[in-house]
Amino acid sequence: MAFTTIDKMRLQLIGPTGAARKILNELVLIGDNGDGVLANNPIEEHSVQIKGITTNQIDSASVVLDDSNWTVFAPQNVVPNSVAVVDGPQLYRFYAENSDFLIDYQLGRIKRPSGSNITTGQGVTVFYQSYTFYTENVDYTFDYNLGTFKLATGGTILSGQYVWVDYNIAESGATDALLTEALEEAHAKIVARLLPGYSEISTDSLLAVGETELACAIAARALASKPLGISRDTTSDDRASAWLKLADQFERVAWQTLQKFISKPARKSGYAVKSGSGSY
Repeated sequence: MAFTTIDKMRLQLIGPTGAARKILNELVLIGDNGDGVLANNPIEEHSVQIKGITTNQIDSASVVLDDSNWTVFAPQNVVPNSVAVVDGPQLYRFYAENSDFLIDYQLGRIKRPSGSNITTGQGVTVFYQSYTFYTENVDYTFDYNLGTFKLATGGTILSGQYVWVDYNIAESGATDALLTEALEEAHAKIVARLLPGYSEISTDSLLAVGETELACAIAARALASKPLGISRDTTSDDRASAWLKLADQFERVAWQTLQKFISKPARKSGYAVKSGSGSY
């Protein structure tokens, strides 16, 4: 049993590029083999929403607009630029977005701005399109490390279809699987060198701290290879260097924290820090 947890590791591995970024409505064409590829990777786990549009389906709602408050006319996630607003049931006048009305596409809301040709208390009809939402592991499977997905057998997405994808870019790329693997490696290294009087069931808080630091060093080195191997932006070298620098910092501190618990190795391990930096 490890001395620490991946949750404690995640708190340390915010990453040299900042917090996760939200991407909305990225257009993806499904290939003939049923594969889709996002423009970014890795992706924050469980942040993906894939959706489609039924082109021949137009919905409508009648609403009354007051002076300045938002009015809900549809479920959330209306298709951008799909809205048309006309004058009540007579449908004889079309109004202009941004000057006569404002739309919150994510929340399905409408309101009239100052200077609108729509008067306070006027009824209008809103025509719009809504997204069809697809379900992970039913309609598609997703690889969060690579930022790719594949259509599931029996799902409702078709090859050659366009879909729109919302997701968070995991700036650290620290998936649960990666953190777990790094923690298992760090724990094995520490246990193999524990001094007499300490064991896997020891509860000293510094053991947990040191293991967190060493596991983060191992994870950061793994993360350094991701920008070079699979990233699609122009900052790969800088990001990789930042992760390597962070790994060195974690490792140096880890061995200093752990020195009272472990024996010195006969020779340097694959993760040892250079002499004079507190390495073991």
